[in-house]
Amino acid sequence: MSSTKELLRKATQQGESMVSKRVVESSSANKENSEKAVTKRKSSKSAKTKSAKTKSAKTKSAKTTSAKTTSAKTTSAKKTTAKKTNPKKTNPKKTNPKKASSKKHDSKQLDSEAHFLKRREIREQKKTCWKQLFTDRDRAHRVLDKHRALIKSHPCVTGVHLGYKRITVHDEGELSQRLAKPLTYAICVHVKAKLPPNHPECEWAIPKYFNGVPTDIVANQFISTKFASSTIDSQTQRVKEIQGGIAIGLKGDSTSFGTLGFVVKFFGESAYLTNNHVAGKAGNNIIQPPSTGKVIGSTLRSKKTLKVDGAIISPEGNIPYSQTFMGLNVASKFIRDGELNDDDIGEDVLIIGAKTDITKGQVESVSGEVTVTDQGEFINQIIVKSSDGKPITGGGNSGGLLVKKEKIEDDTFYNIVGLVHASSVDSTNVIASHFSDVKKVLGIRLR
Repeated sequence: MSSTKELLRKATQQGESMVSKRVVESSSANKENSEKAVTKRKSSKSAKTKSAKTKSAKTKSAKTTSAKTTSAKTTSAKKTTAKKTNPKKTNPKKTNPKKASSKKHDSKQLDSEAHFLKRREIREQKKTCWKQLFTDRDRAHRVLDKHRALIKSHPCVTGVHLGYKRITVHDEGELSQRLAKPLTYAICVHVKAKLPPNHPECEWAIPKYFNGVPTDIVANQFISTKFASSTIDSQTQRVKEIQGGIAIGLKGDSTSFGTLGFVVKFFGESAYLTNNHVAGKAGNNIIQPPSTGKVIGSTLRSKKTLKVDGAIISPEGNIPYSQTFMGLNVASKFIRDGELNDDDIGEDVLIIGAKTDITKGQVESVSGEVTVTDQGEFINQIIVKSSDGKPITGGGNSGGLLVKKEKIEDDTFYNIVGLVHASSVDSTNVIASHFSDVKKVLGIRLR
């Protein structure tokens, strides 16, 4: 315990020294830039002075020439007065419409070229920003890998992952979290509770920086999303067709239910996908609806690993089934399996479950490590966060799926990317296993 405290202290000192070093480097760079700017301004000022003198000389010369021209004109006018003038009126010069339109065209062309150059400049700036962000991400990954064991050894830590830094803001009298601008990668650490300043246990505090990478401390505890209540609502009633997103339960258990995620293939035969903690051990009878329903199958394979909490059910009875989702009017040909990576952080995904039907959240991490209170530790997990702080899941969604929409030309595809098995206590975070890991562990395919 004392060694962990000492390591945390050292990490804090090291992180702060690196940040201060960066600040010094930044300030020296700013000083150098400011000196260059001063020199540039001085040279520009002297150039302007020379230009002004030259201009003044030219002006004097022009005035002298103008005076001579005026004198010549006066003499000519006097001579002309003596003669008889022609009474015919002179016609004003007519402008050529073709030349005028040509000038307008040239002006428009110059404006469009300037607009194009400006847009190209903005694109280049964005490319530079994203390139820097990806560089920061790779560096943050290396720092997290270095300090992962130390962070997880903290007695209050319930999860850790890499994600975008968030800040707390006042929005219409309420506190809410938003992404920090500019976007910054941070080591997100989930803890049981945040300690107030000057608390006796603050010596256990997670450092604000690890090797210059900021940390983001979030109060979160994780639990499985199997519903534990005798209340069965309308979303758990009997269905005429087995689809993804319907409620199922164990025969003989009238107090809990979970979700049948989807109809998959197991060695060419159809099977129902859900969680290990929903279907239980092999041979268990699964009913629909929960509590009072008929048997629709029995647990065929059930596994829990560090990456996956999954099970498949062998169908029984004469109930028809299809590879579609309840409440989502999408043909099976538009439903595919997919994969999330670091580039999908911040993207929207759908959460499909029996309790909350279809909700939406944002990908927070694709490689999270969490400890679920009643299930143990999981690694390489997808973490989805509510974008507005409101619940996006609930008890009974265990076994549900994460789905990412993808637009290709005129068609919209729904890619299955994760199997839901847990959430934060306040239901604003969803924990799911990667669908690719689920397929490997259970030996299943989508088609």
